[in-house]
Amino acid sequence: MRGTKIRASIAVVCVTTMSILPYAARGSDKVELTYWTMLDHSSRDARAQTEREILKRFMQENPNISVKVDTTPWNKLPQKTILAVQSGGGPDVSRVSFGQTLEYINLNTLQPLDPYLQGDERTGLLGESTVFDGKRMAIVYTPVPNAILYRKDLFAATGLPEPKTWDDFSKVAAAMTKDRVHGFGIGLSPAKSLVPNFVQPYIWGAGGKIFEGACGAWDGPAGVKSVQFLLDMMNVHKAMPSDVLRLTNDDVLDGFRAGRFASVVEEASRASTAASSDITKGKVGLWRFPSDSSAKGSPPHIYSWSIGVSSASKHPQEAARLVKFMTAAAADHIKAETSGELPARASSLAGIKFNPANAAVSEAFVTYLADFEGSPQVYPKNPAKFHDLVIQAIQQVAVEKVPVQKALTDSVAAYDRAVGCR
Repeated sequence: MRGTKIRASIAVVCVTTMSILPYAARGSDKVELTYWTMLDHSSRDARAQTEREILKRFMQENPNISVKVDTTPWNKLPQKTILAVQSGGGPDVSRVSFGQTLEYINLNTLQPLDPYLQGDERTGLLGESTVFDGKRMAIVYTPVPNAILYRKDLFAATGLPEPKTWDDFSKVAAAMTKDRVHGFGIGLSPAKSLVPNFVQPYIWGAGGKIFEGACGAWDGPAGVKSVQFLLDMMNVHKAMPSDVLRLTNDDVLDGFRAGRFASVVEEASRASTAASSDITKGKVGLWRFPSDSSAKGSPPHIYSWSIGVSSASKHPQEAARLVKFMTAAAADHIKAETSGELPARASSLAGIKFNPANAAVSEAFVTYLADFEGSPQVYPKNPAKFHDLVIQAIQQVAVEKVPVQKALTDSVAAYDRAVGCR
């Protein structure tokens, strides 16, 4: 289904049988499911409270199924899950990070959900596809797209129209740069950066590719333009300070909240944080990544946590029921109202109540996703290596004055060697 169909479905409420019919247990059999997550349900974290409430609702509607939760830090959960399933144990249901999805698939950690999905349960899903060889291996719990967050008051003061092309954006960013405010910020530190989340939309919007099969391809003309744009923002337009070379994405977000940056690249999951300071409250808007070739902008980069049924589950039918419940309309509404997370399904937007302080931005993120359901996003064989090499290349260009083309070509060659591509 294409984006036009998704947009049409936003206008109607879609309540499927997955969220309204109680589980028909075999007699009085009790089933205990194990669910592995990176969220600590005993904490006050809004996302953890949301997930806890959803599981509570699931057990209320399915009294013969109990859910045992196991929490593991996000950076250790994938490997723990893979090793456990390979040894014949592990969870019935687990969170699956975007960065490790391909590894999960290659190591047969998940089982297809298709036998358990019917009708509307198969369509209208937002975020990355999670479909491999025609089989849906997981469902995105809440999509996390990236976009450009900006200060509406500082933009309005420029008198310029909303930027649709990269040239437009550079002019707007330069116009918002005054006094102690810089028009644009993105952390370029090797320690932690969202630069790959910027480079990829830029390349896609220009008609380029990040990968060719398993091999790197970001050193094409579009990739060169994306890096040159960042350099020009610092050196030509003076809209971005040179100290971003040592700033992390957390530093830049803090700078946006403190009024130092007028626009930043950010994830949907942190939009509410961006808009919660005394300086930014009620003043944050969303721009899509511009494009010089498409009026609707460039496709967003999406990093999400999906939910899947492990191949070692002894209760796959009940496990699939939990996955469907956690990504259905009722759960989507709890996410929006409790933690401000985006829905798993476009149809859930009807009647949804996002946090009023940031509802417009949340809705803009959903529409952005719906317009690019056919996203060119792929699962890299080694996402961490890709991330590190792209940032390293930009550092070489900015600090060591290595030509952009050479730095990117060298980074692609290093990636290909690391994944055994060529």
